[in-house]
Amino acid sequence: MSDLRWLAILSLVPALLFGCGTEAPLLPPQKITNLILISIDTLRADHLGCYGYDRPTSPEIDQFAAQGLLFEDCSAPSPWTLPSHASILTGLYPSRHTLNSPIKYLPAHVLTMAEGLKKQGFSTAAIVNSLNVSRKHGLDRGFDTFSYVEEFRDQMEP
Repeated sequence: MSDLRWLAILSLVPALLFGCGTEAPLLPPQKITNLILISIDTLRADHLGCYGYDRPTSPEIDQFAAQGLLFEDCSAPSPWTLPSHASILTGLYPSRHTLNSPIKYLPAHVLTMAEGLKKQGFSTAAIVNSLNVSRKHGLDRGFDTFSYVEEFRDQMEP
């Protein structure tokens, strides 16, 4: 399976690596060599060619989707960024990871995908540009490198 296809099944990684409370991983690390998560906040699927939109708004995403797996029935666990991304990074519903308020911090007992990947011997890195996916909420845990790029930085520089 190509590395591109692994990106398409990334939402399954927390469950595959950590299972439902089991100690042993369900997916041996040698089966995955590279894993990339690209999250685009508030992107409408109905405006992507791979989901039937007739204007050429997303040629790269469409090409990627044609080479990998395309999920046709997906839903977010929450209508806003922080709890939805916390669910992506932990494999838990917001009621379990408790990041459902802008003043909350990820509890220490909640394992993140990056922490699980590190335990499996992976090097981890993140580049984010939303405070909702940041150190402020503990979502940097487990990353060897975690970089926050200021939102709207390009517009602020001369």
